[in-house]
Amino acid sequence: MHLVQALVQVNWSDSLPLWLVTQGVHRVGQLKSVSVAQSPLWGLGRVIINEQPNLRTRMVDISPECAPDEIQSFFEELGSDDQEDEIALRDWLLIWN
Repeated sequence: MHLVQALVQVNWSDSLPLWLVTQGVHRVGQLKSVSVAQSPLWGLGRVIINEQPNLRTRMVDISPECAPDEIQSFFEELGSDDQEDEIALRDWLLIWN
C-alpha cells in the first residue's frame, strides 16, 4: 500500500504500469488448490484499478510450478500493449478474467 501511495504522490503525467504477480491464486486448469495467502493481493489490485486508473495496474497469476513457458509468456505480456488487467498463465495458456 505504501508503494501505491508513493506512486500516486509522484503525480507523473504519463501512466505508470504497476504489475502485481501472484502464484497459484486462481484455480485454472488442473490446479487442485489455491494459495489463499496471496489472494488479498488481487483484492487490493482491484481497488487500485478502480481508484487509481493512472497506475495501469495489471494482475498476473502464474501456476505454483511455474514452467519456463509461463515465464516466457509473462515476459511477452510485460511488453505487450494488451489492455487486460487480470491474467492467469497456465502451461502455455493465457487466460483473461
